[in-house]
Amino acid sequence: MDRDEFIEHAKKNLDGLVESGILVKRERPAFYIYGIMYTLSPVILAQLPEKSRRSQYFAFGLVCLVKVEELGEGKYRGHENIFEINTKERYRLMKAAMMNFSPIAAEYSMPDHALNNLFEEYLGFKRPHFESHPERPPLVDVNLNGSRHFLWEITEIHVIDKIMKMVSGLKILILDGHHRYTASNIDEENGMVSNIL
Repeated sequence: MDRDEFIEHAKKNLDGLVESGILVKRERPAFYIYGIMYTLSPVILAQLPEKSRRSQYFAFGLVCLVKVEELGEGKYRGHENIFEINTKERYRLMKAAMMNFSPIAAEYSMPDHALNNLFEEYLGFKRPHFESHPERPPLVDVNLNGSRHFLWEITEIHVIDKIMKMVSGLKILILDGHHRYTASNIDEENGMVSNIL
């Protein structure tokens, strides 16, 4: 399958998901809390200090839109070289579908864990243990490859505003999605935006 066929195939499948009602546009702006409950293999567990070893771990992530800026010029940093042909393909796919098919994974440092603490308070449980809050059940709760994955929706404006204030000054390192991020910053009139990672 060449690149043009791939884009056409992806758009056709997306249209099918929308038409069937599997993908639905949300009525209100939202942030999403991603959670994963997992265990570590004995080999990896043995490499951790004994006081840090647990039978179960739980990590949070924030799923949201961000304002795109040139990598390295502001708060976003990358660590991989990018290739123009791949970036242009991602751009053509995004333009054809009017969406990005997969998230851009990134990390940040927050030593006081304020965002994790807010998530625990909002969801009503303390990690690594999980207890579903009757008023805030997850939209998604699925087991994949031995880990349990969750997704919760936040639509309350005051909570969204609080999160935005918490993360507004953070430096963000892109872990996966350099081409997708760069494709989001293409200037159609002037072509590729120069991103040196």
